Amino acid sequence: MNKFNLFALVIIVFILFILFSCKKEEQPKTVASIGSFEIIEISDTSIVCRTEVINDGNAEIISKGICWSTQKNPRISNGSTNEGAGIENYESIALGLIQTGKYYVRPYVTNTFATAYGESIEFQAKAGDGKKVIDYDGNIYNTVVIGDQTWLTENSYAEHFQNGVDVYTKKQSFANMKSIMANGIEEIGFKGANEENYYGYTYTWEKVMDARNVCPTGWHSATDTEWRQLMYFIGGLNVAGGKLKEVGVEHWHNPNIGATDQYGFTALPSGYNNSVYVGVYAFWWAATELDSVNAVGWYIKYDEIEAVPIYADKGVGLSVRCIKN
Repeated sequence: MNKFNLFALVIIVFILFILFSCKKEEQPKTVASIGSFEIIEISDTSIVCRTEVINDGNAEIISKGICWSTQKNPRISNGSTNEGAGIENYESIALGLIQTGKYYVRPYVTNTFATAYGESIEFQAKAGDGKKVIDYDGNIYNTVVIGDQTWLTENSYAEHFQNGVDVYTKKQSFANMKSIMANGIEEIGFKGANEENYYGYTYTWEKVMDARNVCPTGWHSATDTEWRQLMYFIGGLNVAGGKLKEVGVEHWHNPNIGATDQYGFTALPSGYNNSVYVGVYAFWWAATELDSVNAVGWYIKYDEIEAVPIYADKGVGLSVRCIKN
C-alpha cells in the first residue's frame, strides 16, 4: 500500500470515528422535567404560583406556564398562562377566578418534543368577584340579589355533583304533573325542544335532594319557603310570574303575557323531562317534600302572569334554580 492510500485510509477512519462518537453523544429527546411547584399567594380572584424546571428533555422549551380548572388534571385548553420559552424557573398568575369554590392548578412545560404536566394542587379561591359562580363542570352562572335573597339567573346545568360524581340528566318518566291549584295543562306545540341545554337540565327530586349537590358549592336548590319569600317580595303569586319571565318570544311562546323580567331573574320555559312543554312552562322543584311519592314545585306559563305552586311525582324531571346558602 503506498503512502497516499495509507493516508486516505487514516483520514476515512478518523472521519468515521468522529461521526460515530458524535452520534453516540446525542441524547434522545423527551419531555421536560418539572421540579417543585407551589402556590405562593391566593387573592379574591387570582393565585400566584412558582415552578421549578429541572431540565429541557434535550429539546428546546417553547412555552411554559400553569393551567387551572374546576376539574382534576387541567390542561392548556382550560384556563392557562404562557410565560414564554427558555429553561428558567418561572412565576405565573392565574386571573379571573370566579367564586369561593374548589379549583385545581398544575404547571406545564412544552418543548419541541411534547408537553409535560406537573402534579395538580387543589385550592380554594377566596371571595371571588361576588357576581358570578362556577360549578364543578365549569358552568358559569350570573347572580342577582332580590330582597334578602341571592339567586342564580340560570337553571342548573350540572352533569356532576360537586364532588365530581356523575348526575344522570334528561331523566324521562311516565309520571304526570299535578297542580295544587287544579289548573288544567292543555296540549300545545313545543318551542325549541332541541335547545334544552339553553334552559339547563332537569332532575328528579331525589337528585335535587342529594347532599352531593347539583348546585355550585355554597348554593342549594330553593325550598318552598324560599320560593314563597321571592314571590311575595315581588308582589305576590298573582303577578310574580310576569315579573320573573324573560321578556320576548325568542324562547317563550307568543304572547308571553306580562313578561317584564323586572328583577333580572330571567325565567325560561324549560318544561319538564327536558322536552315536554318547552317554550310553554317553566317548572322548578322546591327542596320540600309533600309526601312519600310527591314533592313541591312551582311553574309559570307563557299566557299567564301568575306563579303557581304545584306538587309532582318525585320521578319527574324538573329544573333546579339555586339560591345562596
